Amino acid sequence: MIPRYEKEEIKRIWLEENKTGLWQRVKLAVLCVKVYLKQLAKGVYAEIRDALESNPIDLVWWKNREKETHL
Repeated sequence: MIPRYEKEEIKRIWLEENKTGLWQRVKLAVLCVKVYLKQLAKGVYAEIRDALESNPIDLVWWKNREKETHL
């Protein structure tokens, strides 16, 4: 990172935990809209939401998966 941007507030934004947490919130928002549009059952959304909330993101697994899929 460029030294002038290395303030704590900025560093926190770019932490892997923060980025993946934001990704998760966006994905849940998309699923919520799909429920609203009746493209997804409320129960399925609730199961996914509960699973994500009760299981923190495994960053080691995530990075390994990205290497495998090249995403």
